[in-house]
Amino acid sequence: DSLPSVTLAQAIPKGRKMDSIIRMACEIGAERIVPVITERCVIKLNKDSLAKKMERWREISVSAAQQSGADCPALIMNPVGIEDLPDLVPSDHSIALWENETRSLKSALSGLDSKRSILLLAGPEGGFTDKEVEMLESSRFMTASLGSKILRTETAGIAGLSALFYHFSG
Repeated sequence: DSLPSVTLAQAIPKGRKMDSIIRMACEIGAERIVPVITERCVIKLNKDSLAKKMERWREISVSAAQQSGADCPALIMNPVGIEDLPDLVPSDHSIALWENETRSLKSALSGLDSKRSILLLAGPEGGFTDKEVEMLESSRFMTASLGSKILRTETAGIAGLSALFYHFSG
């Protein structure tokens, strides 16, 4: 199997959208999912609500793995701030999906080795701030676009994962 080990880092959206994102990301083949807190995230997590969400998200991962025939469920990591993501979730290649980028995801993936790990970051509702993009680029993230359309946060990460796995499936 020449598919890379893929982590989806997803800015936490409002409501229960993260449930669907986790389910679909697991079905598609993400090995890890990292909920990310960005400046424009509207959700506020306290210890109790976080514990409940983490338990539900892990149950969703197990269920999605069973449904899709995956060997094991995706690891759902504890939420991290975007500024800590590069240090806490190291990978061989890191790509942030950004609507203002001219380079396509296809182009960004073209030179990458399928035997390496890839971290794919999907932004929040309202997008990344300029400061966040600068921080990501200085932390060796490539930025890439999914095309001319602005996608919802719950669509962008899943579309990016689908394109990534399609690209490496030969």
